[in-house]
Amino acid sequence: FAAEVLYAILMFAQGGLEAKLPVAFRLFDWHGSGALSLAGMVMLMQTVCEASMHVGVLARMPTTREMEALASEAFHIADVNSDDAICLDEFAHWARRSVQTEELLAPFMHARVSVSEARAKAREAKERAREAKAA
Repeated sequence: FAAEVLYAILMFAQGGLEAKLPVAFRLFDWHGSGALSLAGMVMLMQTVCEASMHVGVLARMPTTREMEALASEAFHIADVNSDDAICLDEFAHWARRSVQTEELLAPFMHARVSVSEARAKAREAKERAREAKAA
């Protein structure tokens, strides 16, 4: 559950994908080895899907079999040098080009824009209230 919360915070945080990828990678590099195993990729995908489901990005959680197949496919695509480990560069390259990444991140990005717009409107309203009070 903690990883889901951290992932959701990361996705809603300021900054672009390039800044977020190393942080996401380190969340699942449990041994600090600089590499993700297939098990790490399964946990990453499961966490991303669970967090996405909780915030309304996904309508349903993939089954265990679907999750394992998705993670395995992603792992083998990302593992460019076929060493059964994904380094940060391989992970970042895969995440930048992954259709699944785009589909999962788009709603977070739109939500962040909506929150930013709401904050801007609130600041404008406060400024107008100050001006009206001063007049």
